[in-house]
Amino acid sequence: MNMIKEKESIIKLEQTKFDKKDYQSQIKNKEKELIVTKETFRNICDEIAKMHANSKLEVQYSITKDRLNKKEVSMNELKNEYQKNMKIVYNKEQEDNKVKSINNNYKKTLNDQKIKLKDEIDQIKNHLASTKTRLSISETSFQKSSSELERNNEILKKTCGDEDLKEVLKESEKVLLEKQDILANISSAKIMYTKFIAKSKKSHSCPLCIKKFENQEEDKFVERLEKIIQKIPETIEKAKAKVEEELKKREKLRSLEPLYLKTESLKNNELVKLKEDINKYQKEILELDNKLIQLNKEMEQLTLKEKQFKEFEESCYNYENALNDYKSTENELNNLKNKLNKIGSNKDLDELQKDQQLYQNKSDELQKAISEMHNQYSTELTQLQKYKNELLDMNEKLSNLNNKINEYGFIKISMDNLLKENENIEQELKKLKDEEKNIENKINVVENELFQVKQQNNEERLKKTALIKELKESIERVNSVNSEIKSYKSKNIEGLLQQAEQELIKIDKELKDCQSKILEITNKLSTQNEYFLKIQVLKREIEDNIKYRTIQNKLQIINQKKVELESKISHYDKETYSENLRILYQKREELLNEKATISGELKQLEDRVRQLERELTTEYKNVDEDYIKSQLKLKTDEMAYDDLDKYSKALDNAIMHYHSIKMEEINRTIQELWVQTYQGSDIDTIEIRGEKELSKSKVKSYNYRVVMLKDGKEINMRGRCSSGQKVLASLIIRLALAESFCINCGILALDEPTTNLDKANIESLAESLTMLIKHRRKQSNFQLVIITHDESFVQQIGKSEFASYYYRISKDIK
Repeated sequence: MNMIKEKESIIKLEQTKFDKKDYQSQIKNKEKELIVTKETFRNICDEIAKMHANSKLEVQYSITKDRLNKKEVSMNELKNEYQKNMKIVYNKEQEDNKVKSINNNYKKTLNDQKIKLKDEIDQIKNHLASTKTRLSISETSFQKSSSELERNNEILKKTCGDEDLKEVLKESEKVLLEKQDILANISSAKIMYTKFIAKSKKSHSCPLCIKKFENQEEDKFVERLEKIIQKIPETIEKAKAKVEEELKKREKLRSLEPLYLKTESLKNNELVKLKEDINKYQKEILELDNKLIQLNKEMEQLTLKEKQFKEFEESCYNYENALNDYKSTENELNNLKNKLNKIGSNKDLDELQKDQQLYQNKSDELQKAISEMHNQYSTELTQLQKYKNELLDMNEKLSNLNNKINEYGFIKISMDNLLKENENIEQELKKLKDEEKNIENKINVVENELFQVKQQNNEERLKKTALIKELKESIERVNSVNSEIKSYKSKNIEGLLQQAEQELIKIDKELKDCQSKILEITNKLSTQNEYFLKIQVLKREIEDNIKYRTIQNKLQIINQKKVELESKISHYDKETYSENLRILYQKREELLNEKATISGELKQLEDRVRQLERELTTEYKNVDEDYIKSQLKLKTDEMAYDDLDKYSKALDNAIMHYHSIKMEEINRTIQELWVQTYQGSDIDTIEIRGEKELSKSKVKSYNYRVVMLKDGKEINMRGRCSSGQKVLASLIIRLALAESFCINCGILALDEPTTNLDKANIESLAESLTMLIKHRRKQSNFQLVIITHDESFVQQIGKSEFASYYYRISKDIK
């Protein structure tokens, strides 16, 4: 703290010494004296120059003449190069006065050829890119279709082997019919065998050969048939299983039919067409590549011609400039020749040279004194600033130390708290681990008990389930026996047998009667058939006679027509009609071929229509509704776009009009401020020029540039004005912009407005700011803030009645 106080006292003492010396006023006085001295020195130099003018003109005349000779040699060399390039471009010499127009025409022709050739190359490149894209798409589709075909073939091969699906399906259906017939035969066999048993018991003979049974043959026959009947349900089940198996196989084969059809379509249609497309695109790409190579060669030749023409154009330009330079130097030589011996003087040269030396020495001394004062001022100011910076560093270090002390205390307290929390957490964690071990032991015990209980329950459940199943089967067997007993009792089999025997006798009698009736009817039918055949023969003869007479009449008419046609044909040329007939036959063949082609295309289109209809039922189910909605949205967007386009154009026109009005207002304000402020005579005024530029995104923008006007002629200020003029122009433009756009904002701030300005322009700027204050003082919220190191500028503003005091801003040093 003591060091900081000592440093502050040193700074105050040094600042007081620095302020007392008042370097700036001393430097300004010396500069004024230097300006007067230099002005006097320049006047003396002008007088001496006039004394030497005559001798200088002679020397200048000799130099100009030598320069003219050199330029003549250079011009001849450029002329030779110009003529050489002309022969290369045009293969002959052209008249000098016509070269310019010929060059323009030739250049236009080259540009047109280049544009045309470039367009052709771009078209071929676009076509080539499009063809390559189509080739890529076709190759991708071909690969996908090939992969799909391989997959389909693998699936079909797994099911059908090497045989065709249709043949396998036909064979499967054939096998299925056979197995269904076997099942039907087995089902009817039970009824047949039952009838055989009943008949054998009734007649005691074989129901097939009607042979009487002997001894125990009947019992063996019945027993054998009953065994067969008992096996029939099992045989039926096996037959049904085979039928079901064959049905599944057939259904599986039928499910592969769409895949089979798709495979055939891929193999016979799609892959063939894709292969043809790929070959066509590859051939087309090869042709386009060759054409593109040829066009690139033509472009190279055209580029060579363009390069030669540019060299010729450059030689034309150099030759023309050399010729103009030669004529200008020649005119300069003539003017010097006329000026010689016209300049004279009656002053003493020695006195003028003494005065010149005197003022030169005085000027050097003043410049040296000003430089020393500047150095001393800068050194003391640097030293003072160094003290201030050291003080700031010390204050900053002190502040950092205080912050670190506070931070250390905070960290220590936080560390103690964290250590306590850590001990508590470790104790709780130890308790939780002990509890976790106890809980895990309990869980293991309970899980073992639960497993044993589940195992016992499962064994008991299996035993009881088996017992219940046995009981159910026993009950079913008992019920089946009871139902058979009841059925046998209720049918009264013996009575039924006697009744059936009586009915059989009646049926035999009726059968004999029917057979006798059938015989009589058969005899009658044969008689009637013979009569009917006779009638048919007679009818056919009558119809044949009628047809014969009709044909005879038609033949007579045809013969008459034949005679008429032959008489007509005799008048015509047979060869002509033969040729016409041949042409018609040929045309007929072509039409038949075309019909076949169209039929094939029609079939493809029908397949495509069916495919599209399937897609419409799935993916494009609501396509009409979606189309109407999209159409409505499109029309709405188009109307909105048209309206926005109209609004945009109207807004654009309004902005353009507003822009032109504001630019006129800004330039008018700039002109007033420049005339009032600028003290030089080399620039009448300055203006802002805005040039509209349309970018690639069609967004309008402006390029602004500042121009200076002299006698109505404008020149860009960039690179052609001094730093002071730049600063003054910047200030005036900002004041004009504030005047035009910030009339309701009363605050205007200027930071170092006198940088690079000379004294006269500083004074003019102060006067302009004073007039601005006077003009804007009635505005309630008007404030002008000026930040500057130039105290004389502040004092000049302070001379007016509007700025009677100002603030001195300095760093707050603690």
